[in-house]
Amino acid sequence: MAKANQLRKWLAPCVPYTVVLEDADGKHEHKFKLAFDFNAFAVIEKHLGINLLAEFAPIFNISASSISVFFWAAALAYQPEYGNVSSCPKCGTEIKTNGDSTEGLEVIRSYFNAGNFEPAALAVQEAFKLNLNPEQCAIVEKAIADVLALVAAKAAGRADEIGGAVPLDQQAPAQE
Repeated sequence: MAKANQLRKWLAPCVPYTVVLEDADGKHEHKFKLAFDFNAFAVIEKHLGINLLAEFAPIFNISASSISVFFWAAALAYQPEYGNVSSCPKCGTEIKTNGDSTEGLEVIRSYFNAGNFEPAALAVQEAFKLNLNPEQCAIVEKAIADVLALVAAKAAGRADEIGGAVPLDQQAPAQE
C-alpha cells in the first residue's frame, strides 16, 4: 500500500516580537514570530481589500486596522492558533474552525493601543521586507521614509516644506 503524501508547510523567514502587557495581575508576555507568505497576503487582501502585488508603496497607511491585520496575518505562519480556533459562545470551549475565525485578530488587537503600536508596526515592516527582492525593498523603504518625513513635517507645522514627500493617497501610480 502506497504511503499518503505528507504535506509540509514552508515557513517564511520571520521577525520575533514580544508584546509585554501589565495589569493588576502583573506583567504578561506574548511572543510572536512575524512572517509573510501568500497565506498572509491572502488574509490581508481579504480583510483590507487591497492587492499586495499591485503596488508596494501605498500599503503601509498607518491605521489600527492595517497594523493589526498585517500583524495577525504575519503571526499566523508560526502561531496558527490565532487563526483557526474559536470559542463556543455558549460554553467557552475552544473549537477548531475552518480558518475564517477572526477571534485571533481580535485577541491580537487587544494587545495594542496608541502607546505601544509603533514597535509592532516596525516589526511588521521588517518581516514584510524579508520577502522582497532588493528593488521592491527599496520602494517600500522610500515609501516609509516619505511617510515619516510627512508626519514629522506635519508635527512641526511645516508640511509645505516636505521636499518631495507626497501623501500616499496623492501618489501617482507606478510606471511600468
